Amino acid sequence: MMEDIRSNRKLWAAGALVLVVVLVLVVWLARGASDGEASSESSVSAANDASSDLGVVAGAGGSRVADDGVTGLGYENTCKGAVEAATSYAKVLSTRSLDLPQGTDKTIDEITVDSDYAKARKDYTSMQEVRQSVSSKELKELTGKNSETFHPNWSGKYLVRDCQPEQNAKISVAGVSHIQDSTGWTAPDSYSYYAVTYDMVWVDNDWKIQKAYEPGTDVKEPILTENLPKPEKADTTVVTWSKDHFETKTEQQERVVMDSAAFEKAFEGVEPDITRWYNFSEAN
Repeated sequence: MMEDIRSNRKLWAAGALVLVVVLVLVVWLARGASDGEASSESSVSAANDASSDLGVVAGAGGSRVADDGVTGLGYENTCKGAVEAATSYAKVLSTRSLDLPQGTDKTIDEITVDSDYAKARKDYTSMQEVRQSVSSKELKELTGKNSETFHPNWSGKYLVRDCQPEQNAKISVAGVSHIQDSTGWTAPDSYSYYAVTYDMVWVDNDWKIQKAYEPGTDVKEPILTENLPKPEKADTTVVTWSKDHFETKTEQQERVVMDSAAFEKAFEGVEPDITRWYNFSEAN
């Protein structure tokens, strides 16, 4: 009889211990899940805080690459994602060349929702006015020697004018444009600083451009077309597609580095003023 009582006590003690352990484990898991949810919510909240620096790296953020092998696609549905998308799209839509990467036209179709705007940008980026005004021989000679490349990663800034996550956003992206001209009509290399502004919409699980604003008419954007600092060797954040992801690194490039005097001239009369614009982050 005593042995049975002792045995039952041991079983009850063991059962109680197991119950305590299970309860502790449940509480720990619940707390961990709660902390994880809070952390996730905090991260999303930060990515949607348009009034602060979103920590955007020019060219980064996409989860896949477009047909041109350069432009990012598949951005997050946050305000940060909208800025990342606008920055990547600004480069392809504001760059002109007689030797564009294969797949540029298809890329422009994929990142825009207005077919008329897409057609206009295809003509602009491929320099159709030049193609139609020179002979095939002249065109061949000019190819690879004449271009205009927009660089948001050269002293670039961004501004979130408006943003509704997973719906729409109005984003401005500023950077340096480098023009190479072998015709003799202008200097072989010239530079300007300007911004582009887009209305973005969330369509098919990605940000796309619905409208581009006319500089100086619809919005007051920064612009400087002369007396920019001379190009110099400087650390530059470069983002490239590598197999299955975008890779960010720092390289030395010969480029324009905007100083305070140049920024003051470029942003004169701009609304909102320069204090509301944020610099693009450097590579980690």
